[in-house]
Amino acid sequence: MTQQAAPPPAAQKVITAQGEELYMTPADAAAGVRQGLVAFSGSVPVRDEAGELHVVDADTATKRIAGSYTAGIGSLGEYQRQEEAKEFDTIGSKAAAFGIGAGNALTLGFGKGLAVDVASDKQAVRDYLRKQEEYNSAYSTAGEVVGLVAPALLSGGTAVAARGGVGAASMATRGGLGLARGALATGAELATVAPRGIAALAEGASGLAGRGLAELGIAEGGVFGRAVTSAVRGGVEMVPYSVGDAYSKSRIADTDLTAEQLLAAAGHGALMGGAFGGGLSLAGSGIGAAFRGA
Repeated sequence: MTQQAAPPPAAQKVITAQGEELYMTPADAAAGVRQGLVAFSGSVPVRDEAGELHVVDADTATKRIAGSYTAGIGSLGEYQRQEEAKEFDTIGSKAAAFGIGAGNALTLGFGKGLAVDVASDKQAVRDYLRKQEEYNSAYSTAGEVVGLVAPALLSGGTAVAARGGVGAASMATRGGLGLARGALATGAELATVAPRGIAALAEGASGLAGRGLAELGIAEGGVFGRAVTSAVRGGVEMVPYSVGDAYSKSRIADTDLTAEQLLAAAGHGALMGGAFGGGLSLAGSGIGAAFRGA
């Protein structure tokens, strides 16, 4: 059995005077209806004065369009995107996008791909993640930024608070508040285990690079030495994030990910992270020198 071709994404179905069904652009369909050459068929998205689309039946649409030269129609695809935009333009959806971004960063970029893999309805998760990125990309990006900086913050003050909180929780005199604080801080530490582990690995690689420079007679604390060690640290940190991003994108797009693509992603991450880390160090040294000379 031959399948009928799907209509164009931005088209309206009409019927000619001879009974032939055609797909026309919304503007051409409206013009044809006004001239009496065609009639609408099926559901028709008609624009109101504010430009919003409302789906009506063919007879209602014909009356509105035939009696006005300013009324317009859209396509069902446009109407669907309009309704999707409304669905994702809510506080809950924006908060979800922020959480998805933060969670993805805390899982080194693998989070979205893993969400697809563990889902029973993988296509539904793919569609949801794509739509969140389309309609709430700013909130998702903000969440990823928070997820990236949170481990660094927690490795300082909050990590200490976690240890203190857990110790306090064991003391009956601290009561429920100590328990809550300890549980919250410990949970925060657990959530950032992966990025903090990568940061520790990068710090170790940076230290090795510094010792190598010292053997070459280059001061680790000099401008060049700091730039090199910062570049190494940034490159090592970005590799897993870049690989994770490639993995998640392939899972969302439902495409195969080859070893060559993984290596390319790792190389890109190392290059970008190294350039950013080294460049930031050099910029900081330049600013510091300018202030000292002022």
